[in-house]
Amino acid sequence: MKRLALMLTLALSLSAYAQYPVLIHSHNDYAQQAPFWLAYAVKANSVECDMFHVGGSKFLIGHGTDDFCYNQIFDVWYLDPIVQVIRYNGGHAWNDDENRPLQLLIDVKSGDTDTFLKALCRKLGRYPDVFDPKVNPHACQVVISGNTPAPEDFDRYPAYLLFDSNLSNEYTASQLERVAMFSEYFRNWSSWDGKSELSAGDEQHLKEAVEKAHALGKPIRFWEAPDTQKAWDKFIELGFDYINTDKLVSCTEHLKACAKPHGTRTVAHRGYWDIEGSAQNSRESLRQAGEHGFYGSEFDVNLTADGELVINHDFDFHGIRISENPYSAIKDLTLDNGETIATLDEYLDIFCGYPELHLVFELKSEGDPDYESRAIPLLIQKLEDRGLCVRTDFISFSLGACREVARRKPGMMVEYLGGEVSPAELKSMGINGIDYHISVFREHPEWVAEAHALGMVVNVWTVNDTKGVNDMIALRADFITANSPELSEALAKIKH
Repeated sequence: MKRLALMLTLALSLSAYAQYPVLIHSHNDYAQQAPFWLAYAVKANSVECDMFHVGGSKFLIGHGTDDFCYNQIFDVWYLDPIVQVIRYNGGHAWNDDENRPLQLLIDVKSGDTDTFLKALCRKLGRYPDVFDPKVNPHACQVVISGNTPAPEDFDRYPAYLLFDSNLSNEYTASQLERVAMFSEYFRNWSSWDGKSELSAGDEQHLKEAVEKAHALGKPIRFWEAPDTQKAWDKFIELGFDYINTDKLVSCTEHLKACAKPHGTRTVAHRGYWDIEGSAQNSRESLRQAGEHGFYGSEFDVNLTADGELVINHDFDFHGIRISENPYSAIKDLTLDNGETIATLDEYLDIFCGYPELHLVFELKSEGDPDYESRAIPLLIQKLEDRGLCVRTDFISFSLGACREVARRKPGMMVEYLGGEVSPAELKSMGINGIDYHISVFREHPEWVAEAHALGMVVNVWTVNDTKGVNDMIALRADFITANSPELSEALAKIKH
């Protein structure tokens, strides 16, 4: 127990507040200097071990029969550590980040898959509190890869055992429920080396793979993909759900730095509109936010009856209910600066011209599940098509919408606006940020520190006076959304 406590202390010292824009998969984790423990220390979401069943209840770790020695025992390297940490942390993998998922991907190397899996299930079945989500909703997810059984045989094994697959397979609906993820051989989709520029053709092929996986409601990983900083950044841009890496420390440090806010930053509320020639949610307000160098530009999106996403704060535009009318009914109506109402496509095309700017994307919704089921896949697709998910924070007053986006895009920043839900409750739903009115933080200032301790980001709206800005900087809010963004930006620079 003392050794376990020491390992956990070392892990926490390395991983404090680890927040990555994507899930991390420790490829061939057994080849690391400290199998399992290094991945655990940097808070990798998934660890992979290649395994042979050598008789009875014994499994050995290694890529090939000439690759392992008889001290590379599954129980010692993976089973016992996972059982220990989850029980030590009261049913969670990490006690300081209770909702971060842990996945064990077992690559079956033995030829007799059925004998392998039956022996494995006898072993894992002794620990339902660790591996069975019906017993513990925060259980370690077990995924079988390599020599997997045929899909029609999935139901021969316990429900907690999920399977890895590839996009060429066909599944019934019940079989697809047992698929945890898709793992694709990178070279089947691209010849990119991760150092030169990715060709347009290869980029399109990779996007198609991501889109196909997401259309089936599953995350995707590419194995034997380039393992460089340039590649990691590109893969996030393309919407990969997992980064497959052998370089655990350098990869996680790079991604942590990419995700970490630097002091309190400013978001222009509905764009930078309080200047000549601009207007709220106008194309010009977005351009001005980019030209003035603010961290982000917030904007509001409604869905028309015929499926066009348009930029407007209210549910009505010139007295016309947007959700109940076609785009043609409003497309020629104008904003205060004379512009016509913008479509999301137009907005995103402008945004692509400002590579340092972030989008704070609010979906306007009255909580109608049918409306959200049409809007959310469409908006995600438009962001993915342009590689913009990594530069977009999704926000909404609809808790259901936030949960659905978090489910569909687990690496994307999702922040709830309502103000009545604690950070811990949101984190349990998979939501990784809070974006609350300043009055909420005056009543619950402790929520800022609580959110940060959970690895969440904190945005506060709408702050337009010196005292409010200074108070939120003092609380260490990550972002301030303001109608007067130049004031917030100036005060934040003084403080930092």
